[in-house]
Amino acid sequence: MSPRLLLFATVLVGCVPPDDDACPAGQQACDDTCVPAGLTCCGYGNGEVCPGDMACGTSSADPCVPFGGATVVEIQGTDQPCPDFVPNPVSVRTGEPLSFTNLTTVMRTVVGREGPPPWPISSATPWASMQPGESSGSIAFDSAGTYSFATTTHLGSCDTRWGQLFVTVN
Repeated sequence: MSPRLLLFATVLVGCVPPDDDACPAGQQACDDTCVPAGLTCCGYGNGEVCPGDMACGTSSADPCVPFGGATVVEIQGTDQPCPDFVPNPVSVRTGEPLSFTNLTTVMRTVVGREGPPPWPISSATPWASMQPGESSGSIAFDSAGTYSFATTTHLGSCDTRWGQLFVTVN
């Protein structure tokens, strides 16, 4: 009888809604589970997190990479008006370079601002513009904070797909 109770308890623990309010004190939502607060949720769907000295990598196969060097966000999705960002979210430290690579078939402008989405694209600051196959120049942030960004072929057309950027103190 004890093994069945243990299995039942394990199933209940795994059924946590993906909402910070549903997580116990000191934890935050990441994908469909709760993880310790202060870690960066990489958003690959399996609850991968990175400690404070690591940034999210480009896939769930390599979820965490050391800070330092240039961080590149790929803009993916050939025919989507609102493409995907990989990795998303992304983490950098103040002063570290961040750049974007446009892997789509149309020109893209990355726009962003401090704070969580949603917000109208027209209220954001353009960060970079790239033709298909091009990479942007490096962008660096002087202040720690949480930023959100989107990409569009023209401002105002892509209010539904968001990237998230965590900038921590170097």
